[in-house]
Amino acid sequence: MSLRTSGRRRKRGGQGLESEELNLLPLMSLFVALVPTLLYSAVFVPVSAMGIDFPGTGGTASESPLALTVRLTETTIGLDGVPGQAYPQRDRSTTETHAAAMDSMRVELDALHVQYPATRGAILVVSPLVAYRDVVSTMDVVREAGFGNSTLLGAQSAAPADAAPAPAEGTAP
Repeated sequence: MSLRTSGRRRKRGGQGLESEELNLLPLMSLFVALVPTLLYSAVFVPVSAMGIDFPGTGGTASESPLALTVRLTETTIGLDGVPGQAYPQRDRSTTETHAAAMDSMRVELDALHVQYPATRGAILVVSPLVAYRDVVSTMDVVREAGFGNSTLLGAQSAAPADAAPAPAEGTAP
């Protein structure tokens, strides 16, 4: 049994072999049918973005006439930076107090936006131990009040009460 290629006999050393052309038509037909089917069955997720300014980038939050600051810690939330006005830090340690604090902050932010309509941003100072969902809900409240271009800052966490103070430079511990 001898193998034949192209109907010709094989010469010694592989000389005289003719290569056949590869038929790509079936492969191309497969791709013509497969690509639209895959595109049709794909789920396209809409992408949305929130405008956030970072410190030092010269964004609207740092250029505004009002240096509005929203401070968010593990147990409190409050507003700072309003000239001639002091806002209390509201307790948000439980679900009920958190909802009440967010509602009162929403009212205060709406009033500030009416009083300072040119202000477009606020600075959110967030403690590192605050849950992500609380940061996002606070950002939503600030954005809905009209302060959409906001800067997000991480606050320094305070040292634990039982921690010993660090020794001064040049002294032995």
